[in-house]
Amino acid sequence: MKPGKTRRSPPREGAPPDAPPPAPAGGWPGDVRLTQIFVDAIEGGVATILLANDSWSVPADVLPVGAREGDWVTLATRTSAAPPDDTAARRAGLSADDPGGPIKL
Repeated sequence: MKPGKTRRSPPREGAPPDAPPPAPAGGWPGDVRLTQIFVDAIEGGVATILLANDSWSVPADVLPVGAREGDWVTLATRTSAAPPDDTAARRAGLSADDPGGPIKL
């Protein structure tokens, strides 16, 4: 946040919106949790979002298209499988070009 700029508080009256967003075709999967967050500021590609008494800085491009400062946004979360573990393949690729021995500066 820029010096001299004060953090806005989410509006108290009527917020967050009580109605959840429309469900996608086929409905929300049972394990999806919907949470309302407030977009406090967007500066230099970084958005400050508020949830209860906490704030986070996130890349602005994770917000829905058209989201602006002062908007309420619905965050849909769910657990997912871990990404594939490709550590062994990465190490093999890195060591393929390594002649071994001590590092020379």
